[in-house]
Amino acid sequence: MHNTNITINSIDPDTIKLILEVAVPIVEELVKRIADNQSLIKNILEKVDQILLRDISSAFDALNDATLTNNEAAKERRLNYAEEQLLRCTGLNANSKNNIGKYSPAYWVGLSHFGLFTVSKLRGDEILAVRHVLKTYVADPETARKNHFPEVYNKVFLPKCGDIKKWYDEKLAEIDKDNYGWRVLGDRALIAGKGLGLGALALLAMQNQNTKHAVLHNMKQSFNELGEEWGEVSPEKHRDEMKEKLLIEYQEKLDNKCKIIAHSMLS
Repeated sequence: MHNTNITINSIDPDTIKLILEVAVPIVEELVKRIADNQSLIKNILEKVDQILLRDISSAFDALNDATLTNNEAAKERRLNYAEEQLLRCTGLNANSKNNIGKYSPAYWVGLSHFGLFTVSKLRGDEILAVRHVLKTYVADPETARKNHFPEVYNKVFLPKCGDIKKWYDEKLAEIDKDNYGWRVLGDRALIAGKGLGLGALALLAMQNQNTKHAVLHNMKQSFNELGEEWGEVSPEKHRDEMKEKLLIEYQEKLDNKCKIIAHSMLS
């Protein structure tokens, strides 16, 4: 039921060859990734029983069977079954915000394309295998570059993301250069304001003999917490926070660029 006449006219032969070489270089690694995904899906199915997850789970079971048999007819039957299940799952709306079993629809579409890459790889259909590699990057670039095909990211996508790397390095240098003194002063002014407010409440509490001991005990605890908060304020803390935000933005830019590159290769 597979199409052997599919081509990718927009990719040069050397890039196709490179993707095939680094996507999943050895069969043993492919088998391991099938098993890892089987385990993940079954763990989720124990908590969330949905038709989509059952379809993907049965597809990966079939992929595993196909790697274990030496009977070509049996192998093709299992590959046909896996392909049918996974193709249905790729029709899911990857842009939907409604998670399925704690993962986004984009994740499941990407995983389905990883499964279809496996089907094509086991059949020896190299061009179709490459298409499914690229479609994982269109559906879920983050998981594609981190889990499914990290070497494809390193060898094919990352070299095309030099502008984003340059932007990131420049922003990182700006963060390292800034001493964040004004932020530290602002934080400590805010803490000092809280302290003045607690002091005013303490004075009021002293006027009520029935509640002053309990209130003053609570005030002491609050002042201790403010002291700890004061001690935690530092340029390093702000610098680390800014680097964390920058890294998130950097990853998002990389994902968007990978999706654009994959789209262009498929067109």
